[in-house]
Amino acid sequence: QPYRVAREIDGIGFKTADRIAINLGFANDAPPRLDAGLLYALETLQEDGHTAYREADLIDYSAELLTTEARYLEVRIAALVETKALVRHWPKTDTPLVKPLPGSGLIQLPHNDRAEEKIAATVARLNRTPSALPPIKTDAAVEWAEKKAGFIFADLQRTALKNALTHKLSILTGGPGTGKTTILRALVEILKAKKVRVHLAAPTGRAAQRLSETTGGFASTIHRLLKYDAASGGFTANENAPLATDFLILDEASMLDARLASALLQAVPSRAHLLLVGDTDQLPSVGAGNVLKDLITTSDLASGSASDLSTLNPPLSTGAARPPAVTRLSVIYRQQGQSQIVTTAHAINSGDPTLGAILPDVASAQVWADLNFIAAADTDDCVRKVIELVTEFIPRKLKWPHPVHDVQILAPMHKGVAGVGNFNVQLQSALNPLAHGARALRSVHGEYRPGDKVIQLRNNYDKALFNGDIGTIVSIDPEAGTLDAKFDNDTHTFDRGEFANLALAYAISIHKSQGSEYPVVIVPLLKAHFIMLQRNLIYTAITRGKKKVFLVGEPAAYAMAVRNAESKTRVTHLREKIAALTPAFP
Repeated sequence: QPYRVAREIDGIGFKTADRIAINLGFANDAPPRLDAGLLYALETLQEDGHTAYREADLIDYSAELLTTEARYLEVRIAALVETKALVRHWPKTDTPLVKPLPGSGLIQLPHNDRAEEKIAATVARLNRTPSALPPIKTDAAVEWAEKKAGFIFADLQRTALKNALTHKLSILTGGPGTGKTTILRALVEILKAKKVRVHLAAPTGRAAQRLSETTGGFASTIHRLLKYDAASGGFTANENAPLATDFLILDEASMLDARLASALLQAVPSRAHLLLVGDTDQLPSVGAGNVLKDLITTSDLASGSASDLSTLNPPLSTGAARPPAVTRLSVIYRQQGQSQIVTTAHAINSGDPTLGAILPDVASAQVWADLNFIAAADTDDCVRKVIELVTEFIPRKLKWPHPVHDVQILAPMHKGVAGVGNFNVQLQSALNPLAHGARALRSVHGEYRPGDKVIQLRNNYDKALFNGDIGTIVSIDPEAGTLDAKFDNDTHTFDRGEFANLALAYAISIHKSQGSEYPVVIVPLLKAHFIMLQRNLIYTAITRGKKKVFLVGEPAAYAMAVRNAESKTRVTHLREKIAALTPAFP
């Protein structure tokens, strides 16, 4: 049976199995074909970020995919639900005797259902368990932290600190420059002074490193914190062997997909506090789910302002079952609002496409400004100006940034003249030309040379390298077909079988930049990228820049992105699961 083989053997997908089955005489509406097609449809939708899908929409989607009739698919969905190959959730109704409308249920793959169940169970478990923290007078603790910082915190910052100390589960969200770092640094100092076991984590290595630098504490990636066990394919830290911590702070929580969030939350001890920090206006996680946003919107406080929280949330009490305390920061504090990166990011979020000076060429770029927009007449002009910025303007005018290690091109798309692939070819040639007589190694992603900047594309637990980690090739061995690349302080050897997991990283996609910051960011923006031009995409790109951001392209493309706030809504079932387990939730 070709469809069973496709599910059991990697590398044979549904479409290949379908061609084989049709050649073998399988009918278009044969149950094995429809079953495999429905599972494939849900897996495809999962790649778009959905952990669930409305049954009627799944039927429409699958009918077009399989060129079959909806009535056959309705029967097969019921059969797959019966055998537990799929999970169906009917909508909650105030009148139990009224039967739900056909097609109104949400359909999930079992692993997505389990992941969300575990997240919801942890939220309920934290809510009903008393805190492990010692007695802390929050007002006095905040005043102590202010004295250490040398300035008085804003009201919302004070509220965020108190929420973290008095709620088992709290969320801190806000854009750049709104004071998240100030809160985290103060919170870590308070907890350390109270001898609390505090752990800091982030989804990526770069985000963890930044969290360490800003708080003065040690931060690790989630995978390192949970200690991946290659033998079992799971994590050493889990619900049966939780982390030895009293307080877990997770930064860049918008990057959490349902699967990783499930693993992390299960490992949180029942008496520990959990603070999730993130910016929900950035791109959502690469994997399926919308965990941070779901947790925020589940809370009945999410629609209120953060300044209300101090009166709406009572002090922590044993067995309290409450939604997370959500603090939204919106006031810009960093550099008194003088940073154009920060002010532009907030303007983007408000839908304002107004730009400052639009510069005609690279030579006109303002050295003192932290954000420049350089106009490009067309795609070729855009590429030429990006190359000129990296190879001429930055080394000669700015001088301090290293054109390879400090500069990152973030492109909206992979393909095309102004896509990631072509930029990498052009920049490799300009910044790391192959010396006369030297040799290189080739892979599906291009040519590798000593000195090349590379990115890890998939998690490699044996090497403790994770999707998005960036390193440098230090040597190659053409005879052995291996290369050595340095990531942070560790050097790893890659053989040809692992080359597909590496790619050049002079330019990367904006999606791959999540959780990272770079001293200098260059973003090509063209109307040719229209498919990808969305508000959260350009917002994410600009907020990756630490000191300088250069936008190169068409002002009309920038305006298109800023005005397009209609990013695809992800369908999940997490909010309903939390509501079912925690009566205090709306």
